[in-house]
Amino acid sequence: MASAPDDGPDDDDTPPSDLTTPKGGLFGGGFDSSGVGDPNVRALLMDYHWVATLGGTTAAKLMKYAFPTDVADYTEGVPGGYPDMEILANFEEASANQKAAALAAMGLVASYTQLKFEEADSPSAADATLRFSGLTSGSSQAAFPANPGPYSAQDARESGDNWLSTNGRPPADFYGTDHFNTIIHEMGHALGLKHGHDPNYNGALSGDRNDNEFSVMTYASYLGSDTNMVTEAHFGSSPQSYMIYDIAALQAYYGANFDRAGTKSLYTWDETTGQQYINGTVAPNTGVTATHKIFSTVWTQGALSTYDLSNFDEDQHDDLRPGRWLTFSREQLADLNGALALPAPAGFIAQGNVYNALQYGDDTRSLVSNLIAGRGNDTIVGNVLDNELNGNDGNDYLQGEAGNDTLIGGNGSDFLDGGDGNDLLLGGAGVDQLRGGLGVNILQGGAAGDFIEFGGGIDTLRDTWTDMTRDVVSGFGAGHSVDVLRSLVGRSSLDIEYNDDFTNATLTAGSDSVNLGGYFEGGDFIAAARGMGGDAHTTITYVNFLPALQEGVRVASSFVNGIASDAYLEGDGSVTFTVDFESAISTYANSFGYYEVAAGGVLGDVHILFANTLNVAMGARTVELTPDADTRLGFFLIQDGYNRLGGLPDDLSFRAAGSDVPATLDAGLPPILFSESRGSLDGAVIFHTFSALNPGDMVQVLSGTSQGGLEMSLGFEDLPSTWGDNDFQDLVISIRTGADGLFVV
Repeated sequence: MASAPDDGPDDDDTPPSDLTTPKGGLFGGGFDSSGVGDPNVRALLMDYHWVATLGGTTAAKLMKYAFPTDVADYTEGVPGGYPDMEILANFEEASANQKAAALAAMGLVASYTQLKFEEADSPSAADATLRFSGLTSGSSQAAFPANPGPYSAQDARESGDNWLSTNGRPPADFYGTDHFNTIIHEMGHALGLKHGHDPNYNGALSGDRNDNEFSVMTYASYLGSDTNMVTEAHFGSSPQSYMIYDIAALQAYYGANFDRAGTKSLYTWDETTGQQYINGTVAPNTGVTATHKIFSTVWTQGALSTYDLSNFDEDQHDDLRPGRWLTFSREQLADLNGALALPAPAGFIAQGNVYNALQYGDDTRSLVSNLIAGRGNDTIVGNVLDNELNGNDGNDYLQGEAGNDTLIGGNGSDFLDGGDGNDLLLGGAGVDQLRGGLGVNILQGGAAGDFIEFGGGIDTLRDTWTDMTRDVVSGFGAGHSVDVLRSLVGRSSLDIEYNDDFTNATLTAGSDSVNLGGYFEGGDFIAAARGMGGDAHTTITYVNFLPALQEGVRVASSFVNGIASDAYLEGDGSVTFTVDFESAISTYANSFGYYEVAAGGVLGDVHILFANTLNVAMGARTVELTPDADTRLGFFLIQDGYNRLGGLPDDLSFRAAGSDVPATLDAGLPPILFSESRGSLDGAVIFHTFSALNPGDMVQVLSGTSQGGLEMSLGFEDLPSTWGDNDFQDLVISIRTGADGLFVV
């Protein structure tokens, strides 16, 4: 907005003469911004917006607009006349370019918010809320929604009127021009936004956010500029959209647009022209700037979105967190200080090409899920969603945040850091460094000589023997695994050697081996050889020895680990599990059973193994199970099940609470045991080996192994672990498999 030091309404406290006349059927209404948590968003709110009824608080959903053709459009039928007759003396009809730019501005606002726009039947104040006209002289300006102050009182008869002077006369190709920036700025006022640099009401934008990178409502085109005057970017380098805090402020008033939820959007930008595309089509309300810059903020409207930046060759820095930005084409970064000769020095160039909108409340649908980088040495940071981040070629750094992420390094020497969540880290052809975070993570370097760092989660190094041979592994310990692809190695065919202080273990099968750095005293490795042909693999997990269990003696919390190796309980249709009843010391006559969990997490094939754990005949203490392929074994204990329910028939299933559909691992509520002959058994207290199925996600089982690693033992607690004695010897079973002697590499 060049040349207009005061382009908003008058800042005095003189009450307007009319606050009740509707403008296009809408009224100015108060807005309480005290609950807006981000001070930079609140800094743009003058606390009045458009509402549907006089004195109401419900934001307008539909707004009528018009382009007056004559001064009489402002005066006819207006009670008491138009408040600012001086400005009418400079009226001129909006040009075709001004109309096109205003329509684009309204299209942008409609894409961000629940506010939609429709052309009015006439340009009269009775029919049109927003009106756009030119000015032969003076400054571009717009009128706030009607209000009595205190920020800036506004008469209802002129509220919503936009007057576009010299700096609001755009060329036909208006994107990236200061003229378009002026038009969207003025329309921001007309919708209830104040100057972001003005500290006199609701504060000002913070110093590191007070420029057009973050808001079109500030006079500052670059960080650190004097906001007592308007600064202007170089031609083609002004914002091409509303920016981060503008969008959030408009959404605070008018709600957020999630109209594309349930769809997919692939965002791309042309490396030559800068044109933005969605799913291969020119994105609405976008265009090419005169200097082919890329400078905008994206709001996804709730679509599952991917940024595909694979056509850019330089080193990228792409951060998907809300309020951050992506820098992938430095030649197309905006030059923000038009007073300086080009090339601009550091500090006067936009930090990013594309900026991420803020998250709307607790709704994460506005965030971008996936990103594909180019052939440079890229830095990519994810967000709280389940991101898929692909570094492509080059030496890349990929950082997952919260969420269950997939990080793909591609060719080159990459650093992949999973962060929180259950992550899949895939290296590539180069020497990669992979770091697991919290959660259940799979780390696959993809080539020999990778650096693998195990974190605080349950991590698995997955690769072939060949590609793991020269890997440097650190942080390996209890619960961590090595998953050897295309090999079947039973535990009896696996040789384990430790160094003197148990900080290094070498796993050898035939001529193949992998060296692990960590700590290996107090446990042993168990092996789960599963699958056939191309699906064959062996998961080798380090498991602590089962602690000594005594009646009424609480087990140290560090030993309460659930199932130490989920892979050990996986079926492949051929492996047979031998379940041995070891002991049961309890006041309860518990019942104990198992089920199979299909690949989709559905619980099925439910059976009771021991109807009364206090009375198991010697000849019935060993059971063999052969689960189907792509399933896992789960076990459950029914507290005092024999006394409460008696001998249960073999017609059981687990159903999702409140329904008749099979329960799943992610049901969110403990499942209900159901008998076809007896109906719902919802009075039973049941504890599962999957903690997600227990009340409050309680861990009711611990596991361990014995010397040699040929079995996994499970100890169950039959009282809620939050208040029970936690001795975990209410039932103890051991599990062996028929795959211990396999050796196929």
